[in-house]
Amino acid sequence: MRTDANVISVDWSFGGKGINYMQSVSNTRVVAAEISRLLNHLIAKKKLRADRVHLIGQSLGAHIMAYVGNNVTGIARITGLDPAQPGFEGDDPAVYLDASDAKFVDIIHTNADPFVPNGGLGFIQPTGHVDFYMNGGRSQPGCPGVKSKTGPITLIINTVAELLSTPIEMLVYYASCSHGRSYEYFIEAYTSNCTFWGRKWNPNTPEPPEEACRPDTCSALGQYTDLHSARGSFYVTTNQNPPFCIQPPDVPLDRLINNVKVS
Repeated sequence: MRTDANVISVDWSFGGKGINYMQSVSNTRVVAAEISRLLNHLIAKKKLRADRVHLIGQSLGAHIMAYVGNNVTGIARITGLDPAQPGFEGDDPAVYLDASDAKFVDIIHTNADPFVPNGGLGFIQPTGHVDFYMNGGRSQPGCPGVKSKTGPITLIINTVAELLSTPIEMLVYYASCSHGRSYEYFIEAYTSNCTFWGRKWNPNTPEPPEEACRPDTCSALGQYTDLHSARGSFYVTTNQNPPFCIQPPDVPLDRLINNVKVS
C-alpha cells in the first residue's frame, strides 16, 4: 500500500467450497449481508466514512461486494477481480457487479471466455466504469486452458445441468490459473514501481489497440485508477511470468502521471 489504511479480510471459505457451485452462488448474499451489517455499524457508531471505503472481491467475491454496495450507502469504490460468470452473466443487473454499485467500479478481466463450452469462469461483458481486459481478457499467457471438444480435453461442460453437478473444486482447479491471475496482477500493481497501463479498446475487436497513450485514452490499473479521467474498456499486456508488468515504451509517463491528482 502507498497510503495508510485499515484492512478487513473476510474468510467465507466454509460457504465457498466443499459444496456445489450454485450453493456457493446462493451463499454470496448471506456473506454480503454480514459484511454490510459490520460496515453500517462502523459508519453509525465509529464514524467510518463510506466515501473512504474501497471494497475488493475476486470471482464470487466481486458479486458479494456488489451486494454490499447496494446495502451500504455511498461506498467510494469497488474493484472486481475477474467477477464470476456462471450464475450471474445474462441475469438481472441487480445480481452482479456493475457501475451502479459504488461511486467508482473497476473490473479486471482475466478469464472472460464462455463457460460453455470453453470453461471460462470470468464475466465477459464490461460492466464497470473502467474494465481492464488483461491480454484480451480470455486467458492469460503461461496458463493452461480448459479446452472444449475441439481441442485437448481436460474438462468438458456442455450444459447448465452439468455445471450444477460439478464440484466447485474441480471448476477452480481447471480454470484457476487465468481466473486467479486477476488478484496477482492487482497485488503487483500495488507493490511494484512498474505501472500496468491499459489502452482504450473495444472488447469486440480481437486485435490489441495500437493508438498511443493520452490522458483520455489510457488508464492505470491499481490504487489510483479512479483518479484517471479515461473511462471504458482497456487492453493491458503482461508478461507470462512474474514480474507481470510491462512498461510500454510509448507511454508519456510525466504527462499521464501529472494528470492524476492524489489527495
